[in-house]
Amino acid sequence: MVIGIFLFVSLYNVVFSATNLIVNGDFENPNSIDPWECLGCKPNGLRNSYKGDWSVMVTNRDQSFSALTQRIRSTGGENYIFKSYIKLLKLVRGTMYTDVHVYVKYTDRYGTYIKQRFVDYPKVQIGFGWTELSGDVYIPNGIQSNNFNVSIEIPEHEVDFMLDEASLTVIPNNPYWKSQADSEIDRLRKATLTLTPVAHHNSDYYCQHNQGSYCIDISYMYVEIKQTRSQYAFGSTIQPDLLVNDSLTNYGQFMYDNFEWGEIDNGIQWINMESDQRQLDNETLVQALQRLRSHGLKRWGSGLFSALSKSNPNWISKLPLRDINLAIKDRINYMAALFNERYVYNFLIQDLVIND
Repeated sequence: MVIGIFLFVSLYNVVFSATNLIVNGDFENPNSIDPWECLGCKPNGLRNSYKGDWSVMVTNRDQSFSALTQRIRSTGGENYIFKSYIKLLKLVRGTMYTDVHVYVKYTDRYGTYIKQRFVDYPKVQIGFGWTELSGDVYIPNGIQSNNFNVSIEIPEHEVDFMLDEASLTVIPNNPYWKSQADSEIDRLRKATLTLTPVAHHNSDYYCQHNQGSYCIDISYMYVEIKQTRSQYAFGSTIQPDLLVNDSLTNYGQFMYDNFEWGEIDNGIQWINMESDQRQLDNETLVQALQRLRSHGLKRWGSGLFSALSKSNPNWISKLPLRDINLAIKDRINYMAALFNERYVYNFLIQDLVIND
């Protein structure tokens, strides 16, 4: 008896090669960035690259919208995918990160100017090194002059950066994607399970004169297989107040039946646990962790401290520096004691002190 078991679904990626609509995307000519334009900024070739020998360095940006821009010759009516690599060189003094955006700009058939952001990479840090920017966008048919612009922008004009390996290609229309995806699922994501009865008597004469489990007719046998755990654990964020609400049992039951990890959604943020100094509120959180543990789910949490002011209690900003340091130490000691037995692995406790 052979049974096919569906393990899990993976999106099928169509691999294709297409013409790069961006010219000089590798910036290998250090003397010119043509046909790129650096609007309100200064470009320079730099022998430090993601690939090849050269990249472009963008400095002296005088406005937040000062950008590296290129006009793309295309008729529209297609889906496009953009890809490039950026490396930050300088941030605004006193900041740890910045946001990077990629826009398309065009005038549609009705004469309306469109500026659409389709790549949004938040909180990029200098320590990331070369970082991929990628995204897809649809440009409607009939755009004026059969062209549109692609630009890379950073909100703070003080930020300097490098760019390399920029490309924009048309995503080809594939009417057969569904059948191809199903075929790949059958090939890569399904396995065959063979069940062989080891306690079965093949003699009809024996079974006519004897009874018992050895004489079951396997042609009428029905086998049901239930997967209760997976090699790669599946998890979900939870809201502690919903999990401990006895009138919402379906919420918890769905979590217990379908996931192996539970991540506390904002439950341990400082502002949620100590909105008033030394007035701690953790009863709901502790109950939620206990319920996850009693159902065999591993527990995960993050956000003990945050770089976002909205995630920290207001009273912190009113303290002098010395008292802020003492408050941070108190919170670390309190949380370490509170969660020492409630989180499965020590590294999860370490993760709690990583900034958002």
